[in-house]
Amino acid sequence: MDNNSTFDNKDNFKKANQNLERKYRLLFEKSPVGIFQFDNNAIIIDCNDRFIDILKSSREKVIGLDMHNLKDKSVLNACLDAIKGVQGFYEGVYHVTTSDAIISVSLKTVPFIVDGTDDMQGGIGIVEDITERVKADEVLKKKEQDFRILSSLTTDAASVLSFNPDGTFNRQWLSDSLLHTVGYTPDEIDSFEKWANIVHPDDILPYKEAVGKIMQGQKVSLDFRIIDKKGKMFWVNNTVFPEYDESGRPVRLISALKDITAEKEAEIALSYQRNLLDTIINIAPVGIWLSKPDGSYPIINKNFSELIGYGTSMFSMTSEELEHCRKSDDVALKSDEPIETEEEITFTDGNKHTIKVFKRRVFDVNGSVLGVLGISTDITERKRYEKALVEALEKAEESDRLKSAFLANMSHEIRTPLNGIIGFSKYLRNFPDTNREETLKFLNIICNSADHLLNLINDIIDISKIEVGQLKIAPESINLNALLNEIYTFYYSANPDLSKRGVSFRITTSLSDAESSIVVDKVRLRQILNNLIGNALKFTKDGSVEFGYELAPDKNYVRFL
Repeated sequence: MDNNSTFDNKDNFKKANQNLERKYRLLFEKSPVGIFQFDNNAIIIDCNDRFIDILKSSREKVIGLDMHNLKDKSVLNACLDAIKGVQGFYEGVYHVTTSDAIISVSLKTVPFIVDGTDDMQGGIGIVEDITERVKADEVLKKKEQDFRILSSLTTDAASVLSFNPDGTFNRQWLSDSLLHTVGYTPDEIDSFEKWANIVHPDDILPYKEAVGKIMQGQKVSLDFRIIDKKGKMFWVNNTVFPEYDESGRPVRLISALKDITAEKEAEIALSYQRNLLDTIINIAPVGIWLSKPDGSYPIINKNFSELIGYGTSMFSMTSEELEHCRKSDDVALKSDEPIETEEEITFTDGNKHTIKVFKRRVFDVNGSVLGVLGISTDITERKRYEKALVEALEKAEESDRLKSAFLANMSHEIRTPLNGIIGFSKYLRNFPDTNREETLKFLNIICNSADHLLNLINDIIDISKIEVGQLKIAPESINLNALLNEIYTFYYSANPDLSKRGVSFRITTSLSDAESSIVVDKVRLRQILNNLIGNALKFTKDGSVEFGYELAPDKNYVRFL
C-alpha cells in the first residue's frame, strides 16, 4: 500500500467522523428535549439550547457549573449514578440554581464511554419539562377528588368508565353505598350485561335503549327498577355523562346512580291521591270549579261543565250572568273568610236555574293567590218549593181569615132562623087560642126557619169535611124540575116581602118534567143552589133573581143559569 493510499484512507475517515459529528451536533442542538453533558467531576461541559430554555437560565451560567454546588441537590444522585457507570433517574420538582425557577422535570442519565474503550468520561443527561403535565395531573386528581366527595354527598353510587382500544371498558367506583344496600359487590355489576340481569323485566327494554345511546356517546338519564339480592325492588336514576377526545370519540363515561325509591313511591301515592280526588270531584252531584283572577277555569268538574256546556258550542251562560259571577269572585278574593251567595245562570236546558254557591280564596304552595274555589248546588226546585210553601201559608192565612169571617157571619145567620123558631114557638105556647090559619102560618115560619138552620149547620159540617178530605159524593137519579120547584117554593115562601122590595123571583127550565131526570148528588146540588139563591135574594135590593138551567148543545149535560 503506497503512501498516497494511506493518506486517502485517513482523509476519508476524517471526513466521515466530521460528518458523523455534524449529524450528532445537529441532533444534539435540535432535540425537543434538554440534553447536557458532564464530566467525571460532575461539571457540566456542554448542553443544547432546549436545556437552557428548560432551566430558564443562560449558557454562561450553566457551562462549567459544578453540580456538587447546586442549591437543590435532588438531581445530583442521578448524575453521580451515570459517573459510576449506571443509569440514573429523577422525576419531581426542581429548584434551578442559576435562575431560581421552580419546575417539574423528568431526568434520565447514562454513562458516557468512548467507543472501543472502557474510558469513562462522565455522563449525558436527558431532561423533559413536565411542569404542565404535573399541573394537569394535579388538576385531574383534584377534579377526581372533588367528584369523589361530591358523589358521596349527592349520589348513592358513582363511577368512571374508561374505554379500552378493544371496545371494553374499565370501571372505577368513586362511591358505592347503594351497592351495599342492594347487596351486590362492584364485580357483580361491572358491565352493562351484568346490570341487565338485575333490571326489572318491565324496564329491560328502555334500559337496553339507553345503553345503546351511551355507547354512541350520548348523555342519558333514565329512571328504572332493579331487584336486589333478596328480591326487593328499588327505583334508581342513572345519569351518564360522556367525555370525548379531540376527535370527538368518547373516551370515558361518568355515571351517577341514585336511589329514588322514596320519591317514586311518593309520586305514585300522589298520583293515586290526585286520581282519587279527580274521581270524587267529577262524580260529585254538585258543581266544583277553580276560577283564576284572569277569568279562566283551570278546574271545572264534569257535573258543572255539562250543566253549562263549558268549553263547547253549547255554552249557555249569558254575558250578564258571567259578569255577576265575576263580581262575587272579586268579593271572595278580597275576603279572608268563605262567602255564600246565590246566582242565577242559564243551563243548557234553556232554563234559568238558581244555584247556591260557596266561594273561597285559595293559595298555592308558595302562598300566592291561586284563585277562587267555587262549590255550587242547584236550589231551583227548593226555591220553587219555598215559594209554594209561602203561597200555601198565605192561602192558609187567608182561609183562616175567611173561616173566621164565615164563622162570624154564620153566628149571625144561625141566630136569625133560631130566633124565628124560638120566638114563634113561644108565641104559640103563650097564645094557644090563635085561629088555625094563623097557627099554620106560624108553624110554617118555624118549619122554614128550622130548615134554614139545618142548611146552615149542614154547610158548616160540609166545610169541615172538605178541609179534612172526607166529603163524599153520592150520585143518584132525580127529577131536576121537581127539585128546582121545591127550592123555588121554599125561597118564595121564606121571602114574602119580595114584591114589596120590588124584586121579581123566577125559575127557568128547558125540559119537561118527564124528561128532566138526571144523575147527581141531590144533597150537594141543593146546597149549592140554596147558597147561591139565598145570597141572591138577600143582597138584591131591586130587580130580579132568576135561576134554572138549559140543555147543552150536545144534550149530554145541563148548564145552570
